[in-house]
Amino acid sequence: MNRATVGSMLVVAGMAAILCAFGCRAIIARAEQWNLIDRPSGRKNHARPTPTDGGLAFWPAMIALPTIVVLSLALLSEAGRLPAPLQESIAPLHRGNTGAGFAYPRIVLVAMTATGLMLLGLWDDLCGIAWPLRLTAETIAAVATVIAGFSLRHLPGLSHEAHSIGLLLDGLSVLWIVGLVNSLNMLDNMDGLAAGVASIIALALIGCGWAWSPAVAPWWTFFASALVGALAAFLAFNKQPAQLFMGDAGSYPVGYLLAVFGLIMPAHGSVDTQRTVLGLLCLFAVPLYDTASVVVLRLWAGTSPFQPDHRHLSHRLAALGLGSGRAVAAIALLAAVGAAPAVMMPFAPSWGTTAAIAVLSCFAVALPLGEIAMHRARRDRRSM
Repeated sequence: MNRATVGSMLVVAGMAAILCAFGCRAIIARAEQWNLIDRPSGRKNHARPTPTDGGLAFWPAMIALPTIVVLSLALLSEAGRLPAPLQESIAPLHRGNTGAGFAYPRIVLVAMTATGLMLLGLWDDLCGIAWPLRLTAETIAAVATVIAGFSLRHLPGLSHEAHSIGLLLDGLSVLWIVGLVNSLNMLDNMDGLAAGVASIIALALIGCGWAWSPAVAPWWTFFASALVGALAAFLAFNKQPAQLFMGDAGSYPVGYLLAVFGLIMPAHGSVDTQRTVLGLLCLFAVPLYDTASVVVLRLWAGTSPFQPDHRHLSHRLAALGLGSGRAVAAIALLAAVGAAPAVMMPFAPSWGTTAAIAVLSCFAVALPLGEIAMHRARRDRRSM
């Protein structure tokens, strides 16, 4: 990516931040009128009624804006009307290749699916949706996305193998999308947590887009730039104590977009399959760990995996004495540490691989054991 491209992405991020800030202010001002108020209840942490569904402000900022920008750049690039430095980097946008290029209907499908999930989240916030119906709708959205070509089939080095294991890879892609939509939703349990972690992942994805494929600007990096800008503006209203909650209307489309970016990012780079998989797991280590640990703890307690409670990583860290603010900061730091090896991969493959394995080992072994040890120590101190 050259300076012109980076400048364009910064402009998109700035415009997204402005649009989201205005949207957040409008929602806060009219929350009572629109019945967008989250009132305290037994399982919720906030003490006072708070405006919710700030995710509605994401639509113009992180869906409509980048869609218009990317389509405009693609059309101008195809016509050869962009300045030379920008033309060189943007040219691959209008190619129709499923793996590394761009086809106009596919970007529209992503925008429409993200919009549909936002509306699903709004419906869930306002009326409540039974989890089987919600999961079915998310699966339909994921299947449509995979059919459109966003799949692990396009991992580098799988061109010959994909024919025989294509259905398996497509199934894993559907699971990836549905899983991350729900992971981001479940992570939205403390002020600033989901937005903070999502913005770190989006920034890391942009870094991977540059590091893995420095010659071109994949179209999704403009969406990721808009996502970073929108989340940065939203965090100003969502930091503790929150003036506005994200709501399902925000967490669903954010999780979906991050999942899609994760699926198509490898197609633009030259990192091999094994390192690509390691990089993706590192990028999304925090939401995946939180969801996996919560599901295990709920099943261990004999409750439904879909029953909301206070067993999330943030709640567990707060219970250890960190408090909510420091728990959120600690998880954000974990997200940043997890994302670093993915960005390192092209520059230092051996070091990046070693770091990725170390990070994933920490999430799979060291972090759970550390939590257990700290909880036991806290219990022992109380019993003395």
